[in-house]
Amino acid sequence: MKKLRFLSIMCLALVLMFTAMTPVFAKTTKIKPLPYYTNLNGVELTKVQYDNLARVFNEDTIATLTQDMANLLADDTTLTSSGKTTYVKTDTVYDYFESRIVKIAQENNALGED
Repeated sequence: MKKLRFLSIMCLALVLMFTAMTPVFAKTTKIKPLPYYTNLNGVELTKVQYDNLARVFNEDTIATLTQDMANLLADDTTLTSSGKTTYVKTDTVYDYFESRIVKIAQENNALGED
């Protein structure tokens, strides 16, 4: 009886010893943020990335960005827009001989101000 008890205690001690010595490895994964916007090419952008691109590009341009272009531009916080849009209002008038005469009435800036 003593031998059986001694043997069971030794087996339990060996199991506990090997369990304590076995290293445990856990995979660490970087948590990917949920996409705020996915364009026509399947490029996923976070809200911060989308807002950064929207400062410079219009919706159509963002909708057609490739993955390579998005990787280059999405996290760049130094993007600036330096262009100015000018709209020209034209009036088309036809004379007696149906010849077309175009008159430029005025130029407006991007905000539509005179």
